[in-house]
Amino acid sequence: MKTEKKNLSKQGTIFGGSVKGVGSTALSSFMRNMDETVLNSNWHILQINTTFEPGVLKVWALTEVGNMFSVKLKVNRTVCINSKIVNTDSDFKRVEKHLPRNRKVHFLYEWESSEENFQAKFNNIKYTHLMNHNVEGIYETKVPPKFRTLMELGAIVKPRSGMIPRNEQALGRTYTIQELENRPPMDGSSYYLPDDLYDGIYLSHAHQGNRHIWGLFIEATKEV
Repeated sequence: MKTEKKNLSKQGTIFGGSVKGVGSTALSSFMRNMDETVLNSNWHILQINTTFEPGVLKVWALTEVGNMFSVKLKVNRTVCINSKIVNTDSDFKRVEKHLPRNRKVHFLYEWESSEENFQAKFNNIKYTHLMNHNVEGIYETKVPPKFRTLMELGAIVKPRSGMIPRNEQALGRTYTIQELENRPPMDGSSYYLPDDLYDGIYLSHAHQGNRHIWGLFIEATKEV
């Protein structure tokens, strides 16, 4: 009995090790394939949500082959300062933009920072420049990260080639707007969420008095 118990124990260890190794290999292969799909596909953005981290958004997207995934996107704040004189501060970048209400552009500078830095320093910067008679005005101070993301990226994006380090997982990293590029439809070859990109599931509910009937209809398998 002792010999049989010992043999069974050894068999369990062997089989357990074998199954664990196979599962680990399959999971690693799946993650590598998923990374390749995410990095080389257009993303159809489904939803953008704010998170508890300042300036970090959670983006849900769908690839061209129907893989749904979520990633984090870090978005910096940008503020435009219309100065009447040349500014030599290295933190300000000279830009060319049209101002609201057709305001005259003098020397327009853009200040970009992380959301944390913006919240910590903005009041001081706003006070310093608004009280300066050489500054006509400060613009885009109330544009939230989520709105900026929608305006700059649009509905379909793709990771920029060569900007994503190879040693980082596509689904485990935090992206920036600069690492993604807008992919507008070219000659009608790409549309946002075409009908064949995803399968629909429909939930029906009917009731009479205290009686309720629920129905779940799966389009792909034609099951109810």
